Amino acid sequence: MDDWQESYRSVEETIASIGPAHLKILERFQESGFEFVRYERFATYLAATKRGFVALLEPKADGWQVFGQPGYRFPEGIGMLVEDGEGKKFLFHQKVVRADSRLLAQFQDFKRELLELLTTPLDKKAQGKKGIG
Repeated sequence: MDDWQESYRSVEETIASIGPAHLKILERFQESGFEFVRYERFATYLAATKRGFVALLEPKADGWQVFGQPGYRFPEGIGMLVEDGEGKKFLFHQKVVRADSRLLAQFQDFKRELLELLTTPLDKKAQGKKGIG
């Protein structure tokens, strides 16, 4: 078996291995209007989406962290913010969404809210001893 197959974990396996503090953070995301989706090509990560943007989350010892960069949600994947001679745009393979000032402001709001949810301390009761598998 290849190394990547041995280390592969599904999002279900990831969720099953986390503790109460991790779940409490996910509940905060849902209470804030985020939804969780799954991308087949990023099956080991939990994708949190809101208002057309998405971020991949991975567990760490005391919570969650963003894997890579947040981006624009395309059905098939995540569009990264890039800039060319015509300005900023979200790009996923051949798919493009031009990033006007309104969309860029919404993206900044998404990233700010994401950071707040990931860094706000939990109360001590929500933290448990179960670690990451």
